[in-house]
Amino acid sequence: MKNKKMGFWTVIAMTLTATIGTSIILTYGSVFALSQNNPLLMIFAWIIGGIIILPETFIMVEPTISFKENGTAYSWLRRANWKVMAFWLGWVLMLFVSAVAIATASLAITNIIKEFSGYENEYVWKFVSILILFTIGGSQIFIRNFSYNSQIVFLVIKSLPILFILILALVYGVNDDLLSSNAMKQNLKDAYIGGSLLIPAITMTMFSYSGTEIPTYVAADTKDPEKTTPRVIFAGVIIVTVVYIVYAVAILSISNIGDNKILNVFANTPKWAKIVFNSIAIILFIGAINSYLVYQTVLVKKMAEEKDLSKHFLKNSKFSDKPLNSMLLLMLLATVYIIFNDIRDLLGYFSLAVSALKTLMTTNVIYLRIKDKEYKKIYKDWLFYTFAAFSYLACILTLVGSFMLLLMGIKTEDIWKPIVMILIVILIIPVGFLKFHIQKKLENKKLQQVENDNKNQKEVTNNK
Repeated sequence: MKNKKMGFWTVIAMTLTATIGTSIILTYGSVFALSQNNPLLMIFAWIIGGIIILPETFIMVEPTISFKENGTAYSWLRRANWKVMAFWLGWVLMLFVSAVAIATASLAITNIIKEFSGYENEYVWKFVSILILFTIGGSQIFIRNFSYNSQIVFLVIKSLPILFILILALVYGVNDDLLSSNAMKQNLKDAYIGGSLLIPAITMTMFSYSGTEIPTYVAADTKDPEKTTPRVIFAGVIIVTVVYIVYAVAILSISNIGDNKILNVFANTPKWAKIVFNSIAIILFIGAINSYLVYQTVLVKKMAEEKDLSKHFLKNSKFSDKPLNSMLLLMLLATVYIIFNDIRDLLGYFSLAVSALKTLMTTNVIYLRIKDKEYKKIYKDWLFYTFAAFSYLACILTLVGSFMLLLMGIKTEDIWKPIVMILIVILIIPVGFLKFHIQKKLENKKLQQVENDNKNQKEVTNNK
C-alpha cells in the first residue's frame, strides 16, 4: 500500500505550525526598537521581511523535487561535487544556526523567570539555562518516545500566546499613544533620508520567518509538488506576514513606552495577563528546545554519514534510540553560547550565518540547474533567474543588516565575540581543503597498496 500524499491544506498547516510560535515572541521587541519605536516602520519591516524571503524559498523548489534527499542544501552541494563548500555549509549550520537556536530558546526561558524573580545575578541564570537545556536533552536521551509524545502537546498550545494577545487587545486595547498618527510619523523623516534605518529591523525578522521553507522539505510526500509547493510557500508567507502584523498591532494597542525607551507590553492590562502570557511562553520555549534537539540532529548525522564528522556521531542512545552523541554535541555547543552571549548577540550570529548560507545555496542551485542532467526545471528561465537575482539582493541586504546588528551597541570588551565568529566561519574553508587533501592522499595510498598486492599476487601465480 502506497503512502498517502499530502495535499495543499496539510502542507500549509505544517508550515504555519513550524513557523508561527516562539520566534515572534523573541524578536518582536527588537524589531520595534530597531524601527526607532515607530509602529509604521515596524509594520514595513515585517512586510519587507516576508517579501524578501519568497525568492530564496521559491528557488529551493526545483532541486527539492529533482533530488529527493535528506540534508537539502548540504546534499545538493555534495551532488555538485562542491565537497569543501558542503563541509563549510554543514559546519556553519551546526555551529551558528542549530546550536544558536537551541541556546536562544534556553536563554529566553531564564530571561522570563529572571524578570519575575527580580534576581539579577547573570551567572546564576546562565547556569539555570544550561540546567534546563540538559534536563530536556536528557529526557530525550533516556525516555523512549518522549520527544514525539511531548510534541503533540506543544503543537496544540503553540498559537496560544498570539491568541491571548489578540483577546487582550480586544478587551483592553484602549491605548492610542502608539497607534496615533503622531506616533506613526515619528522618525519617518530619518527613515526616508537614510535607507539603512530599517535594514537591521528587516534582518531581525529573518528568525521569525524561519520555517516558511518547510514545504520544500516534504515535497517528496506532497501531491503534485510542482504546483502545490510554490503555492504553499506563497500562501504560507502571506498568512504568516498577516498574522505577525495583526499581532504587532494588537501588542501596540495595549502597550506604551517608558522613560527608558523600552516597550512595556502589558502596561494597560491587569497584572495576571503578563503572568499568564509568560507562563505559556515558557512552555513554548521548552517545546522549541525539544523540537530543535530532534530535528537539528538530522544534519549532524548526515555529516557523520558523509564523513564530515566522526562516525561516532551516528551512535544512538540504547534507552531512546535517539542520536546520543549528535545531541550531546549540539547541547555542548549551545552551552558555550549561553555562557558568553545574550539573545541579541545570538540573533545577530543566526542572521549572519543564514545570509551567507543562502548566498551559497542560490549559487549552488543555479549550477545544478545548468549542469545536472537529473535536474527538473519547473520555472521558465526568465522567472527562475528573476528569483535568483532577488535572492542575491535579499542576501546582500541581510548580510549588511547582520553586520549592523552585531556592531550596534556592542561594548568594547565584547568586540572579540563577532571577530571570533567571523574568523571561525572563514577558517572552516581551509580546514575543509586540508581534510579532503589528506583524505585523497589516503585513498590514493590505499589504491596503490591494492595495485601492489594484485601485482605481487600475479607474480606468485606466474612463478607457480
